[in-house]
Parts: sequence; structure tokens; C-alpha cells
Amino acid sequence: MTKKIISLFSGADGIDIGFHQAGFETAVAVEQDPSCCATLRRNMPNVTVIEGDINKISTQEILQAGNLKPLEPALVVGGHHAKVLVLLVNAWAWMMPEENWFWNILE
Repeated sequence: MTKKIISLFSGADGIDIGFHQAGFETAVAVEQDPSCCATLRRNMPNVTVIEGDINKISTQEILQAGNLKPLEPALVVGGHHAKVLVLLVNAWAWMMPEENWFWNILE
């Protein structure tokens, strides 16, 4: 029996690839960015991709799209939004300029 996952904020499927290598199968992916959705569809042609705002998609829609029953998925996985990460790092660096290690690493 394959361990199925629901992938939220899927991006270009980086997290999914890692889970596939660990023996999981993506049942359904949810992503808002059209370019990422095109990549997902190309890289995972057997996976249903829901393109839209996660706030407007019900749990039932996700389960139906993945042909899943409640509690059937082994995991729900999701990535972070890169824009949010950049904002958090910028805010942190502004508050603590003497601790600017993050930018030093990038240099």
C-alpha cells in the first residue's frame, strides 16, 4: 500500500520529490502560482493539481481531487512562501543589524 500525501503550497514540487524518494506518493497538489502549476503538471502528470487560493479551497475539494477518503493520507506536507521568508529575514535584520549573519552568508 502506497503512503499518500496531500501537498499544499507545492511550488515547483521540491518537497514532493523528497517525499517520493522516501516512498510516498502525492495524491493531490495545491498551488496558486500558474507557472508552478505548469511545472507540477509537467513533472507529475498523474497527480491532480488544484490551481487556486488555498483559503478558497475546501478540505472536501482537496480530498475529492486526490480521490482520497478522510484520514487516508499519511501526511499533509507544505512549503513556505518565499516572499514571507524574505520579509521575515529583512525584519529580523533590521531589528538586529549587529547580528547580520544571514547577509554575510549570502555574500
